[in-house]
Amino acid sequence: MAVGPAAPSTQPRGESLAEAVRSRPVAAHLTLMGALAFSAGVHAGLVPQHVAQSPYLGAAFIGAVVATTAVALALALDPGSAWPPRAAALLFAAEIVAYFLFTENVADPTGVLTKLVEATGLGVALLIRPTPELQAQRRAYAPAYLLLAAFALLVALQASGHRH
Repeated sequence: MAVGPAAPSTQPRGESLAEAVRSRPVAAHLTLMGALAFSAGVHAGLVPQHVAQSPYLGAAFIGAVVATTAVALALALDPGSAWPPRAAALLFAAEIVAYFLFTENVADPTGVLTKLVEATGLGVALLIRPTPELQAQRRAYAPAYLLLAAFALLVALQASGHRH
């Protein structure tokens, strides 16, 4: 029997995703804010197209924008609270399920990328643990929140087909 190199380990190297999220609360918080901003921006940009397709579908997209924006604002205003990450997880899960249930072309690049970002946000939202550090330093994150709002607006413009 020949002996070759050892099979690669199936054990993850370093820390788990849960450990990474919990040991870096600020990075996890900003990652979750970025996922919410991206999702809100994409859904906002697609509202006109979906309203034209169906008023109910358009209303669903408007609801997604409002809900995602509300959760992002709650997360920004009260980062030490546990409910905004849980609400984000529920929202992301609902958006992912709705996509696969109601989308005819699930291989659409914009949709797939959005679902990947939302799945990342879902994972972070389920693992994040609000800390006193987040609450104490929330004003220090204001510039990042402004950048995320600008990012969401740019994503919305791009998704809507805005051209220079």
